[in-house]
Amino acid sequence: MNKSSKIIDKFVKSREDIEEVISVFPKTLREEILFGSWSFKDILGHLNAWANHQIQVIESLKLGKTAEKPGNTTKFNEVSFKKRHNLTFEEVYEEFLDTNKRFVNAYENLPDHFLDEKIWHDKNHTLRTYAQIEIDHFREEHKKEILRFLNTD
Repeated sequence: MNKSSKIIDKFVKSREDIEEVISVFPKTLREEILFGSWSFKDILGHLNAWANHQIQVIESLKLGKTAEKPGNTTKFNEVSFKKRHNLTFEEVYEEFLDTNKRFVNAYENLPDHFLDEKIWHDKNHTLRTYAQIEIDHFREEHKKEILRFLNTD
């Protein structure tokens, strides 16, 4: 068992939480704008974008390259929103499933020494801390809002 196994377990659990919410979210409302200027589909696409970025970071580091920073969070979110906004829920969900597999695979095949090395020289993030941010992202930033909506529906 490598050092990444705890990260993988936590990530899989966080994605199971999302699957649970997907299973109870009304299909007829998945593409409706209900959360500020976003739909449930847009939130899922947003989570996909951040997980995909983390996969790209891992791939860069494994190649010995400096990983690209996401830059300004608001701008990153806007770009990822525009990229996925015209997709159907089913297309975004397929990306979600694929991204989950690729995220797990990236960490399963990650040499242990990468976990605690700084990703960027001017930031304190390591892959371990960056993964934890991704793991907590849905639960801490989106799940409560979605569940609040479902309870008032």
